[in-house]
Amino acid sequence: MSGPDHKLLRKSFLSLFTRKALGLYAAKQDAVVRSHIDEWLSGPLSRFGDTAANTGMLALLEDVDMPVAFKTVAASMAAGAFRIFLMPVDACKTILQVEGKNGFAALMQKVKVGGPTVLYHGALAASVATFVGHYPWFATYNSLNSYLPTYGDDLPKKLLRSAFIGFCSSFVSDCCSNSIRVIKTTKQTATVPITYTEVV
Repeated sequence: MSGPDHKLLRKSFLSLFTRKALGLYAAKQDAVVRSHIDEWLSGPLSRFGDTAANTGMLALLEDVDMPVAFKTVAASMAAGAFRIFLMPVDACKTILQVEGKNGFAALMQKVKVGGPTVLYHGALAASVATFVGHYPWFATYNSLNSYLPTYGDDLPKKLLRSAFIGFCSSFVSDCCSNSIRVIKTTKQTATVPITYTEVV
């Protein structure tokens, strides 16, 4: 193959490759945005609310003479209230996960028909699920943190202790809250308004 033919072939191949790559890039943008709403917005905001509620309530009630379990209940209620505030973001994330690229259009149609309150469909279940997930997690965490020995400067033991506490806390929390999260998702993604009784 001569030099000019080789250059033409290489240019054609690169042009075809570039067009294909850009086409794939454009086609995947919807999926990328959908998959990252949780990582960029919903997840961090939810974790912030959970942690701030626990730390804030424990600090606020530090001088009050009551067991840590009751202070954790107050923190869990605050976390549940904060989760209601996040429902519009959660509605976008959930509908995109369930319906795919047509989800946002379906959500906007739902808002057009039912008004902005449809963004809060499932808010009660989300709040209860947050409470039911938050309380066992932080009650387990706070209890194990106070009962297990601390290991001072022994870094491997400190890390194992923290990992064990986190694992136990997550296990207990998920066992308590996952069924309620299914109810929330079903109500939230229904194309017509349905009651909690109809969901169950």
